[in-house]
Amino acid sequence: MNENKSLDNMLWVFLPYVAKLISNIEKIDLKAALDFIYHSKTYRMLEDKECKMWYYPDGMLAEFFVNEYEKNRNK
Repeated sequence: MNENKSLDNMLWVFLPYVAKLISNIEKIDLKAALDFIYHSKTYRMLEDKECKMWYYPDGMLAEFFVNEYEKNRNK
């Protein structure tokens, strides 16, 4: 299995929980939270093997996404 596939599989495991956290914090539905995640700058950083953001706890990752979400919402 190549490295990208392994990372994709790992993200698939914990991102639904992160999306649920974002959904609860921002009072948006789960689909909107997932859509935001997959189109965010934070997600691109999460995919970057050099950043190693996948080691961060779920709550901390959710904070990164929420901060970006709120920043974009307030534009």
